[in-house]
Amino acid sequence: MTTSDTTQTPDTATLTPEAAKVERAHLFADASWRDRAMVPNSREYANLQRLDLTIAGISDDEQAAAAEVAPATPQLREEGPPTDHLNPPTSADGYDFSGSNEWAKSQGIESDPKVEGELRKALHAAGVDSDLAGAAYMVAVHASANPPTDEQVMRQRAAAEHRLQGLWGASYEENVALANEEGRKLFDALPASVKGQRDYATFMVETGIGNSASVIERLAERALARSK
Repeated sequence: MTTSDTTQTPDTATLTPEAAKVERAHLFADASWRDRAMVPNSREYANLQRLDLTIAGISDDEQAAAAEVAPATPQLREEGPPTDHLNPPTSADGYDFSGSNEWAKSQGIESDPKVEGELRKALHAAGVDSDLAGAAYMVAVHASANPPTDEQVMRQRAAAEHRLQGLWGASYEENVALANEEGRKLFDALPASVKGQRDYATFMVETGIGNSASVIERLAERALARSK
């Protein structure tokens, strides 16, 4: 299947919640599509939101009505100083995990309000921005519902390396080191209820975060901004 095939907007008007689940799983199997779906304001991100709403049983009319009254998503990367989008939300409740939680619920996984609350507080205390938090949360939720096999982990790692090498060129090794250092700092800031008994390396692999090009890119960006 070509890239253009995998990025077409799903026609949610013709999808039942069950069909939307199948479509979402199909798209999410493509690591490249999954990474693009973590970029706010991208076509893939919008597609994913529509699928999540369909899976949650929200009709097209209800989605359209909500879109009419909802404020437009701010173009954080195009307005103000270059690092504005790296600022955390005004409160721990400002992180929007609703789409990922709705999808997880459709897979039989319920979010623990206490654990999620502790995670939100830890992310906010560490100054994590909404983009990074949302991307990492989405990846971790998907990995929780569909634990990757060793072969899948290898493919995910290779895909992430390929994308980031193309993005960073000669700065690849340096930026990966920065991302890894930043990732360790944020891991240390996470509550025990989220980390469990896992060490940093195990956590990054099992959650899929360590093999997500979008998350790694955001971690490196955060590290560079903090070093200035």
